[in-house]
Formats: sequence, structure tokens, C-alpha cells
Amino acid sequence: MRLVRGQPTDTSQEPSSHHRRFRRQVRSSRMRSERGGKLWTAASSLFFAATTMATIGYGNIVPVTPHGRIACIVFALFGAPLAIITIGDLGKFLSECTIWLYRRMKEKMRQVRNRLDRWSPRRGFPLLCADDGESLGNALDDVERGGSRGRDSNGGSQREAPIDEWDDLGKAEVPVLLVFAILLFYIALGGVLFAVLESWTYMDAFYYCFVSLTTIGFGDLVPDRHEYIGW
Repeated sequence: MRLVRGQPTDTSQEPSSHHRRFRRQVRSSRMRSERGGKLWTAASSLFFAATTMATIGYGNIVPVTPHGRIACIVFALFGAPLAIITIGDLGKFLSECTIWLYRRMKEKMRQVRNRLDRWSPRRGFPLLCADDGESLGNALDDVERGGSRGRDSNGGSQREAPIDEWDDLGKAEVPVLLVFAILLFYIALGGVLFAVLESWTYMDAFYYCFVSLTTIGFGDLVPDRHEYIGW
């Protein structure tokens, strides 16, 4: 209650500034939808289904009828767990691929380092000085194969054991910085893609990709073009 010119006035029916701003935003979104044509198209419906299953929920496309909301609840009850299982399996596959590539990269780097050490002038080319009459060509072939010939207890030649045997196959340790760099590169690549498709600034596109990838889904930035979903 407040007094205006001596008369009590009930302010419970007066809309707040937040409520008025929300109503303006709703009217603005409806006007954009009317100018843009039909809201529930095949592409926008697919976009709604994907964001619902991924639990992002931008909020730009929502069911308004009771039947549509019931259908959305039933769809999300089965679709969200299915999407979580699929994303978990996909994440496991990508993790195994990352570990495999990291191990291969370490193995190649060690092979290159060992070859450089063998051909180092400080060591006087020990592999090429074969005291037992081994030919120079055989020594070069052995170096090119990535291994060195040693001597066993019986005087015979043998292959050198593989380096560290892939660092224990049962235990995989990928640096956190490498994982973070891959994630940052993926978001940056998505930022370039959406900046081109949606005519956004790169900062807006990068922000949208981060919000979407982390399933935050504020909804302040959403794609207006849904036709490229069918690509």
C-alpha cells in the first residue's frame, strides 16, 4: 500500500519492471517467429528433439499445448537416458583414440630420439664399427629398422627389446594440458563454423559453443537457421 495524493493505492496489481521486460521479450520473439514463418518446421523439430535429448534446453522452441507437453515428457524420459548412454560410449571411444594417438606419438618421438643418439658424432658411430666382420650395409639396415644388434651370452646377435613396451598397456596417463588443448581446439573450431553459418561474431560463436558443449544452455544465443541441420 502507498499513498498518492492522500488516497491509498494497491500496488499488488501493478506489473514489475522485470515482468514488463519479460512480456516485451515474449512479444518480440513472437514477432520474429511470425516474420520468419512457421516455428515448428521439420528442421526446428529435429533441433528441439536433439537439444531435449542432450539436456541442453535452450528454450527458444517449446511445446505449448497439453498434448505436446505430455509427448515431450515421455520423449525426454526415454530419450535423455539413451543420449547419456550414447554420449558415454562415444566419450569412451574418443578417450581410447586419444590415448592410442598419444602413445603412438610418444613411441615415434622416442624412436627419432634414439636414432639421433645412435648417429651422434660424440659416440663415434658405434653401430657402424663392426669388429666381428659385420658389413656396413647390414649395420645401416639395422639402424633403419629402428633397432640395434646386441650380443647375447653365446656371442650371437639379437634384436633389442621394444622401448618400454608401450608404457604398460593397462595404465594410460594423458596429460591434462593435452586434453584441455583438444577441448579448446574443438570449441574454437565450432566457433569458426557457427560464425560463418549464423553470421555471428567469433566471440559470440565461441561463447555459444562453450555453453552448448557444457550443456548449460542459457538460451540467449541460439541458431536462427535450422535448415543446415538436414545436411
